[in-house]
Amino acid sequence: MDEEKKVEELSGKEAATEEVQAEGKKPLELEPAEKKAKKSLPLWGKILIAAGAFLVGVGAVLGGWIGARIVSGQPALPEQLLVTTAEDGEQKPTLLGKLFAALGGNGGETSQETDTPATVPADTVGGDSTEVDGSIVVARCGTHALTAGQLQVYYRMQYFNFMNQYGAYAEFFGMDVTKPLDEQDSIMEGYTWDAYFRAAAMEQYGQIQAVCQMARAAGFVLPAEMAQGLEELPADLDEDAVGMGYASGEAYIKEIFGSAVTMEDYLAFAESYYTATAYQDQMYNDLEYTDEDLDAYYATNEAELNANGIVKQDVNDVTVRHILIRPEDTDGDGDISNEADTVWAAAKAEAERILNEYLADPTEENFSNLAAQYSADGNAAQGGIYEGVYPGQMVETFNDWSFDANRRPGDTGIVETQFGYHVMYFVRAEETQHWRLDLEDAYQEVLLQGIIEEAMEAYPVETLVENPVLQPIPVESAEDSGAADELQTTEP
Repeated sequence: MDEEKKVEELSGKEAATEEVQAEGKKPLELEPAEKKAKKSLPLWGKILIAAGAFLVGVGAVLGGWIGARIVSGQPALPEQLLVTTAEDGEQKPTLLGKLFAALGGNGGETSQETDTPATVPADTVGGDSTEVDGSIVVARCGTHALTAGQLQVYYRMQYFNFMNQYGAYAEFFGMDVTKPLDEQDSIMEGYTWDAYFRAAAMEQYGQIQAVCQMARAAGFVLPAEMAQGLEELPADLDEDAVGMGYASGEAYIKEIFGSAVTMEDYLAFAESYYTATAYQDQMYNDLEYTDEDLDAYYATNEAELNANGIVKQDVNDVTVRHILIRPEDTDGDGDISNEADTVWAAAKAEAERILNEYLADPTEENFSNLAAQYSADGNAAQGGIYEGVYPGQMVETFNDWSFDANRRPGDTGIVETQFGYHVMYFVRAEETQHWRLDLEDAYQEVLLQGIIEEAMEAYPVETLVENPVLQPIPVESAEDSGAADELQTTEP
């Protein structure tokens, strides 16, 4: 991995701020625009990316997190979440593992062979034999009728979301996966875990369907690519399921969500996601506001915004180039901080030599060529350029040089960081201010959330069946419950 890495942007996550402070800020290795081509996503990855904004409850970040992992080339979920190892050493798919295998695979390069049965008896799929009439309409939102089968999908998705995000700490929340959820109190006073996930499922349904009703009232048409994805989804599921030893895609759907769930139930769930998220994207792009609106929003919410890392700074972003000369790693341990002074001195001398080579032909083009030739940073091929750098983004000495009040285009110099010596070239001050972009993002979220709340008021959920019968989450055996412990070793 290149020494100059991306760091988390300090735009509103306190945990990320603490992490950056603990590890030390580093110069960014920016990916050039021409290389930011979208990677091909499994269909389920696309659904989850689109649906991330609608996931509610404490598992709300699942969709966006999985989508980001897929885009970056990683498996959608770490292997530890998908497979559990029995005492005899046999590996078996967890319920979550079965879910993601059923819904388009795990993304990335990792795959897991499982000993799934060739057929799944209808009275035992989903881990229980509770009989449910999935066709019963249990609620309405506008013109949409929610069946028990569809609610079953929302219900189990909420459980999967929670366990993916917090499964390692389930016991600290008072959840015992070896016992029925309707016999355990949840983190919400007066609710069992079963009731908690039911409530979260209904809230999610209400949000999604309210936006869908708005979309239909506005004559919204699903984009062709999404419409094609929905049309191809049954065939895709059938192909994947048969390849894993199931009779059909519907048989696999029943294994994941319960025997009361049909392919039609799942497709209704997916179609709602597609419609709501596509229309939300359109609403987001159509938002209108002025600079005065942004100023007023900041003035009214300054303390909260500051706490989330959005702090007013009257400093424009900058664009710089640099050439990183890294001291030799003489012992091969990857740590240059313990190298002798003579090794660092040699790196400094090389940086000075390259600067003098630039000064013989002081043009930006020459500096770019020298960066491509000598720089140890990952952006060497792009001429060592960092565009739109904002205050505090880089390590201290790199930052201080870049934002010197007297800095002018064409200025050069050498700065030292923990990565080595940087031959610097100042390209220009930009017209943008990063904090302002973060403020705009926050304000757009507020506006969009306001629109969604208005939709929920205009299209409230009408409950027709109180506490409808659903097939419960399958109880894990004591030996399989160790899978939750494995979550502690996964990526956050």
